[in-house]
Formats: sequence, structure tokens, C-alpha cells
Amino acid sequence: MFTSGTKIIQKDILYILNNPWDVTNQEWDLGTNNSPKHVLESILKKLSFCKKDGFSKIWKTGNNEPIAILGFYSVNEKTYRSIFIASKYMEDHAFYITRDLRKTIMEKTKTYLDCKCGLYSSSTHPQHIKWFALLGFEYRPEENVGHLRFFEFVFT
Repeated sequence: MFTSGTKIIQKDILYILNNPWDVTNQEWDLGTNNSPKHVLESILKKLSFCKKDGFSKIWKTGNNEPIAILGFYSVNEKTYRSIFIASKYMEDHAFYITRDLRKTIMEKTKTYLDCKCGLYSSSTHPQHIKWFALLGFEYRPEENVGHLRFFEFVFT
């Protein structure tokens, strides 16, 4: 069982960063030059952009522990970027959260008609390209930057 909402607090983000879903470990690798403080500030900044011209959503367990956070923010006219972070609880809720993620994205089509939403992923999980495709994102290898793979969703 899970709940969802839009109120995201720093404590939720910190919990996810300290207890990441193993599939996303590489996305927020704190063993590199990305200090926990830098990563937290980056996520908070992106989520603040979501409030201006975008949206965000959080999923939590029945015990109010954060499962995942989705953010969608404008980078210029008709072009958006997405942020997704997930905790270890995603393992037990992946099917339902994935289904709700897709539903959420589809519901936003009317609001963001003819807009594009892109994201970069450094995940090496063997199923991550299929997972993004299930959500409606298309893999765009020509947009890759180094080891970062680019995925895009077009709201039509």
C-alpha cells in the first residue's frame, strides 16, 4: 500500500539519498565528487523549479516513508526536464509506482500538449531502457552526453 501527494520536504529527499533503490544507486552516486550536500541542493533547486512551471509528486509507504519523488520543470519554452529519485522501498512497490507514474505522465498530456520532457540517466541496470519505454519515454542516443543516456517524452 502507498499514498501519493505533492508536499515534499527535505527529510524525504535525505531519506531517499541515504536509502536509495539499488537500480538508481549510480544516478546519485555519493562516492564521487558529488557530496551529499551538493546532491541535496541540486535536487531542492530542481524541485523549486517544478513549483514555477511544472509539477512534482511523492509516493510514500503506509508508514509515511518516502518511496519515490518525480519532478518535472521547464528549461525553456515547450522543453522540460524530469527528475526521479527512489528509495529502497521502490523494490517492493515498483509495479504499482511504475503504473502510477505512467498514469501521472499521461494525465499531464493536456496541460503540456506539444511539449517535450527529457532526462539523462546513468543507470547501468539491464532493464532501464525498457522501463523508460514503459513510461512512454523514447531513448535518444544521439543526445547522449558521455555515459549519460538521454530519454525523451513528447506530450501529444
